[in-house]
Amino acid sequence: MEAIATVADQVKICREYALLGNYDASLVYFDGVLAQIQHTLRTRHDPHAHAQWVRAKEELAAEMQLVKDIAYELRGFREAPGTRREREREPAPRSALGDGYD
Repeated sequence: MEAIATVADQVKICREYALLGNYDASLVYFDGVLAQIQHTLRTRHDPHAHAQWVRAKEELAAEMQLVKDIAYELRGFREAPGTRREREREPAPRSALGDGYD
């Protein structure tokens, strides 16, 4: 139960930083949460609990990608018009939620 409470607290911090526009700090916390979930996955032997942690990890990784995309776009606004260089980056994963934002 301690893992659930810790992850929940860390996710809350990730989201608060993102809402406040501190995307870099949010991404640091997302990295930490995903690492903690990975550690939890290695210690869970119950198939049902394991499946729930895998799903949570996938959903948080998708949320983290959205924050990365926002931070990337905002960096583009800081550059002078017409000088924006194309940066190499992985495309954002398509939404598995079917929410129309693909």
